[in-house]
Amino acid sequence: MGLPVVIVRGILESGKTKFIEDSIINKDFGDLGRTLIISLEEGEKEYDLFRLKKHRTDVEFIENKEDFNDKNINELVRKYKPQVLFIEANEMWDFNNLKMPSYFDIQQVMCIIDGSTFNVYFNNMRQKFFDMIKNSEIVIINRCLPTPETSSFKRSVKMINQSVAVLALDKNNQELKLESDLPYSLK
Repeated sequence: MGLPVVIVRGILESGKTKFIEDSIINKDFGDLGRTLIISLEEGEKEYDLFRLKKHRTDVEFIENKEDFNDKNINELVRKYKPQVLFIEANEMWDFNNLKMPSYFDIQQVMCIIDGSTFNVYFNNMRQKFFDMIKNSEIVIINRCLPTPETSSFKRSVKMINQSVAVLALDKNNQELKLESDLPYSLK
């Protein structure tokens, strides 16, 4: 068995950093043990390194695609000895063709999408959206409003990947239950 890896994908400023940090601090994945986050981009939100250290988590940044290679990754794994690895993807890289070390055991691929910019990116970066969603097991659409438009976001994601689990969250990260999601009318 290899090193468990969780990959979190999403366009810049979609909320990947906040999702990863909150998940580790709130133990949403359980007690992970020693954790390493490899971030492939620096967004607007920075990791709270002090809080993460309290949860046995270290963060390293790899800013150039050429530096995401076996040699550098092996060096980080030797240095930190993680029990779990999170990779915060950079969608401007051709992420589907990145080579992962052979001992990586990809546990989950997640995609975070900002509901407030969903239509702009879906209409203008359709191929990037398609690539992110088609290989994900879970898609979280955050910052949503409880409107019929949110249901259309979920349908658009399901058209790309029928087996993906889709979760819509409001600005407070509470799950939105939309009438259109139910197999019956609330009336």
